[in-house]
Amino acid sequence: MTEAISTQCAHCSAKMRIKNLKALGKKIRCPKCKGVFLVTPLNPPSIVPESVKSESVKPTAVKPAAAKPAVAESAAQSRAEAVQQAKAVLAKAKRQTPPQTEDAKTIASDSDLVSWEEGIGDDKTFHIAHITSSGITLVLKMKDHKEWKQLVATAHNQQPQAASMLQEHDKASFFTSQQICKATYAQDLKQLTLFQQDGTKTKIPKGQEQADIFFAIRQHLGGTESEEEAVAWSVMQSPLFILAVIAVIGGFGIWFTTICNPEYEASGRRSGMKKLLNSIGYAVGPLWSSVAVGSLAALVLAMMIKQLVKRPIRQVLEY
Repeated sequence: MTEAISTQCAHCSAKMRIKNLKALGKKIRCPKCKGVFLVTPLNPPSIVPESVKSESVKPTAVKPAAAKPAVAESAAQSRAEAVQQAKAVLAKAKRQTPPQTEDAKTIASDSDLVSWEEGIGDDKTFHIAHITSSGITLVLKMKDHKEWKQLVATAHNQQPQAASMLQEHDKASFFTSQQICKATYAQDLKQLTLFQQDGTKTKIPKGQEQADIFFAIRQHLGGTESEEEAVAWSVMQSPLFILAVIAVIGGFGIWFTTICNPEYEASGRRSGMKKLLNSIGYAVGPLWSSVAVGSLAALVLAMMIKQLVKRPIRQVLEY
């Protein structure tokens, strides 16, 4: 009979119980923080084969006679064999390689291949990251989905030559372990950045797979781990972009409401749509459109200030 395995996430320290003993020594995704970690037992499970279970003495109405020395010796031998079987199962589980996840594909114990997509519709882009102890290969912002899928499949099939094969792509970038001086990851901001010795930095496109990439960098390249507050500019980038979009669209909307006229007579193509927009613009008016735009901008600004006061924490690996 196999007992559940107690383990702990290496990222958020969440404890969990896993019923499948074969998960020992494999990478799984934490259901709480979505980080990938290696399963190690907090308390090694005990395994008792069915043969030993069947030899347990069943209660009877008649008091059993004292066990003879030969029977006691046989029972002790069976227990010893059970212990040996349990140790063999644990050793086999630890030797097994990590499983492949749906988007973040682990292709070998000494390398990791991560593929993911970003955006929607025609703006969707596709990315690949390959991490080994010698460095990091990135193929970012691919537009052809079919080419991306084929490249990922080829990298899996040609495992030993995956890094060199990916580096031949025209969108590939390769950073040796000597070139990288720091890697930072802020989960709340969805920001993963690689810093090079020459002062340049590379931002990894957004996606849940950022956690898998950072875990692979820590596993293969090591580094001195620490934590720090995110810099102000990294917190302000997204809110400022949203404020700019609100200003442009909102300003146009306010201007449009000022030119709407109840006596407007539409003509030509789409006259019905023109009349509808004119009616809506006149009904809303510049006052209420200004209130709506201002309220939305104030909400975004308040969220940005909150993040600036309570800075998100980012993990750091320094080399």
